[in-house]
Amino acid sequence: MSELERVKEKSREQGSEYVYETLIDMRREFHERQKSGKIVVRSEDREWELSRQGFVRWYLVPFRFKDSALQDWWVFMLNIKKHSGRHRHQGGLIIYIVEGKGGSEIDGEFIEWEAGDLVLLPVKPGGIEHKHFNSDPNKACRWIAFMYLPLWDHVASEFTQLELSQEFVGEFGSRDGYIMDKVKNKSGSKYFEDLYKELKEPVMGIDKGKPSFKSRREKLMSVNFYNETIKLRDRQRLQMKNALWLIRGKDLPWENNLHGIMRWYLHHAIDDTVVKTLNLYVQEIPKNSRSGKLRYQGNAVIFIIQGKGYTVIDGVKYEWEADDVIQLPLRRDGVIFQHVNSGDIPVRLAFCEPNLMHATMVDRACGFDQIEISPDFDKDYIPGD
Repeated sequence: MSELERVKEKSREQGSEYVYETLIDMRREFHERQKSGKIVVRSEDREWELSRQGFVRWYLVPFRFKDSALQDWWVFMLNIKKHSGRHRHQGGLIIYIVEGKGGSEIDGEFIEWEAGDLVLLPVKPGGIEHKHFNSDPNKACRWIAFMYLPLWDHVASEFTQLELSQEFVGEFGSRDGYIMDKVKNKSGSKYFEDLYKELKEPVMGIDKGKPSFKSRREKLMSVNFYNETIKLRDRQRLQMKNALWLIRGKDLPWENNLHGIMRWYLHHAIDDTVVKTLNLYVQEIPKNSRSGKLRYQGNAVIFIIQGKGYTVIDGVKYEWEADDVIQLPLRRDGVIFQHVNSGDIPVRLAFCEPNLMHATMVDRACGFDQIEISPDFDKDYIPGD
């Protein structure tokens, strides 16, 4: 028996494992999950669940689906027959409208939306109270939500039911135990505008140029970093005063870039939205075409809005169709991926990732490299809205 094995054996006899050895095992298990975990979640493999909030299809939930490659996401679809329940939780998540027309009552204000729009729920004191409606109960109305749990935990989100969905009441009744709290937020999307109405743009002083310093220490001594935090807070508050809570897809331009044809809803360089925790774009791949090929660290969730095709990840082919969800796993050397349209109509997909580009850099630990350019780059292809 080796020395390491004797140490482990002694630790087990004492009823505990050494922390360092446990950490090694945990990281090994994590990387194994990224290699062998489920990549494509097919809609047909996820049943509709009648919940207090309505009919929900859960694609990714860590405590329920432990075979998925990514374990830090909630991705779920809501099928709104007439209206959902009402609940309150913290923001930082986004809702993409897949089908139909309707609206959301958010903190007392009604915001109308339709297929192709993106609803943003911001982080704010007290959380966000909301309820969703189908404007035509005779037609289907569905949306899909993306929630990255580490960021949601970072703002200490609650999860409180305020009203029950009509379907849930019909099936299970309306016992008091199902309702945990009372409605209290009535501020709507004017919340930040009203809260920070006295906050004004700072008056810019005369630029005297950059001072020179003899050392890094001297440079650091010239800055009050706590004050810099306060200044950042105030700049962010000013941005939130008039930031967007709803992004209408039809108002967004299509961008033709190295990776394909995209419409950006959220991006680290877009600063006029109330949610900055996630990046999201919709990509269209024409018939008989494909995206570019990219090396990327991973940790993205992709929802197939329409069409049929497959994604090649590190040489392995994963087929999908409309309403399926694809995961790009987190691998040490990154993943190389490319989407291919194998169907008879253009493919549309929604690509969502955490917005951590300034924290971990665009390259992260593997690089961000365009290996192959999309064949649609610089073509005069314009998606039909």
